[in-house]
Amino acid sequence: MARTTAPGKKLLVVGEGGAGDEIINARFTHHLVQRGMEVHWASAHGLANLFSCLPVKTTQNYKNFTSEISNIRDFDYWCPAMSLAVYLDADVSDLWSGPYLSVTERQKQLGADILAEHSQIANINAKIPRVGIRWSGNPHYDHDLHRTVDFNLLWDSLKNLACDYYSLQRDTNLQDLDYAQGAVSDLSEDLTSWETTAAIISQLDVIVTSCTSIAHLAAAMDKPTIVMVPVLAYYIWPENLNSTYWYSDRVHVIHQNSPREWQDVAAQAATILADLVKD
Repeated sequence: MARTTAPGKKLLVVGEGGAGDEIINARFTHHLVQRGMEVHWASAHGLANLFSCLPVKTTQNYKNFTSEISNIRDFDYWCPAMSLAVYLDADVSDLWSGPYLSVTERQKQLGADILAEHSQIANINAKIPRVGIRWSGNPHYDHDLHRTVDFNLLWDSLKNLACDYYSLQRDTNLQDLDYAQGAVSDLSEDLTSWETTAAIISQLDVIVTSCTSIAHLAAAMDKPTIVMVPVLAYYIWPENLNSTYWYSDRVHVIHQNSPREWQDVAAQAATILADLVKD
């Protein structure tokens, strides 16, 4: 990685794209701080509190870049988050050095309490794997139709595994859960913030998700994650690879072969999940 930054200068990183894009590029705050810069983060997706665990001086949320960042003149430079890898001249060896998002012990307890409240397992002390599932993302995203997994197919593949399932869907497609006939706990009312979502994820054993921000949050926390990726895969999911350079080998990538055909993907997800929870 090249060493061309401005030590001692204040840099404002401005979140852009989707929430997942912010999470992907938040890792680079470590590189900036190592080069002596004072890093501040402005999130476009309400991630400010979650990102306080990063080596940043301050975090804030915004909607309109120039009008809602009142202290914008206090910084020496600003940079769009998705340009950090370019300006840092990052290569593959710079992409993953371990989990970079985390929660406090208090938040972990909150996550445990939420799961205990909703668990389908009568004996909360039973050693049954806890699995979070998400099958669709923000419908306002241009390609969301292509990345939405058929929940019925997914559930038919997963339901025979001895796991305690929790839905990580929040705003959309909650009606799909009717097909599971109560066997998947609906956490939508508890997913009130990114910090609470991260707290819940911290207490799950595996995450099974389509290509959404949940995939990136779980992977950034180094949680075992199975990501179901559409034919037109996002750039961090390399074609023909069942892993990614951007996260650890605890992330398992399943590529769709044909548009809107998810049966094989769901079957592969079940096979991988069965292997992950067999112990």
